[in-house]
Amino acid sequence: MKILVADDDAMMQMLLERQLAAWGHEVYLVSNGEEAFAAIEKDPALEVLLIDWMMPGLDGLEVCRRTRCLDRSHYTFIILMTSRTGKDNFLAGMSAGADDFMTKPLDVDELRVRIHSAERVIHLQTEAQVQAAIAAELRELDQMKSSFISLTSHELRSPIALILMNLELLTKYPSHGEQEASRCIAGLSSAAQRLWRIVEEILKASREGNYEKGLCLEQTDLGALIHETINGVTPFAALRSQHITASIADDLPIISVDPGKMTDILANLLMNAIKFSADNMTINIAARRMDSDTLLVSVSDSGAGISEADKPHIFERFFSTLDITHHSSGQYEFGKRGIGLGLAIVKDFVEMHGGNVGFESEEGHGSCFHFTIPVKQCL
Repeated sequence: MKILVADDDAMMQMLLERQLAAWGHEVYLVSNGEEAFAAIEKDPALEVLLIDWMMPGLDGLEVCRRTRCLDRSHYTFIILMTSRTGKDNFLAGMSAGADDFMTKPLDVDELRVRIHSAERVIHLQTEAQVQAAIAAELRELDQMKSSFISLTSHELRSPIALILMNLELLTKYPSHGEQEASRCIAGLSSAAQRLWRIVEEILKASREGNYEKGLCLEQTDLGALIHETINGVTPFAALRSQHITASIADDLPIISVDPGKMTDILANLLMNAIKFSADNMTINIAARRMDSDTLLVSVSDSGAGISEADKPHIFERFFSTLDITHHSSGQYEFGKRGIGLGLAIVKDFVEMHGGNVGFESEEGHGSCFHFTIPVKQCL
């Protein structure tokens, strides 16, 4: 263990250091209370403190009190060394935060017993922290599982119902005219496409951000890729009488990226802007050099914006399932939500390229999502 010995007696320091080192411990020596607390603050890995009660400056009790006020990821075991005896002194030491006492002059066998006690306490405390962390993670996983089940049930119910209804119409009423049959087939196609999109989104994202296929890097003209992506989503914007403008800098270099994943990033950001902007609004996508080492791409709108409560969760998977009673899915309709994977995919794919993603937003006044791509990816 890492053990700090704080004592103003040089002989006591030497004896403790020699004995503790012989037992395999890493020992640090200080001579007064100020040095002791400074060392404790500086090194959060210290596990055991052997503190003399009476020292120049800060006494042992004050070092105990200040140590217990520190935020530590593990428990620090404190042994007070003192020539004092009596219940009142022991109570004062325990109240200050000490775990154990040793009476001077020190006995080697007693010291070994105290150190073993400290080891057991620290081990049990560490085990308790590990178990608590595991329990918290299991609770999170259980909540994610419940959210996923609720979400998929909600998302899949409508297209499945449409498929079944149209199949029933085709089966029960085969004598319907060609026009009615065409409508049923169109309904089947639309519902099947929606199921496909849901499955595709789920397959693209995984809980830990691990993907079966890594990056397939190609020399890519980012400006051209942006215009291609705009062309792909323009029909959805047109249904809402929205306009997409592009501000692409002339000096963008050819970069080495995965064009498929980069298209997913751009399309998800643009489709989000379409869904959360009112009809007739303008959406802008911009790309430029942020500095000599970085490219910056942003998608801005003047739409609904993001509430303060939602901002910390906006990149979480399945975030839209926090309240599925208000969940209404759609591909481009105003305010419609998907299955909560679009922005999670954006974050994962940007980070796979070595970039970062962020946003600024004010509820009721629109949002600007942006991401960076390192220029070191350039060929």
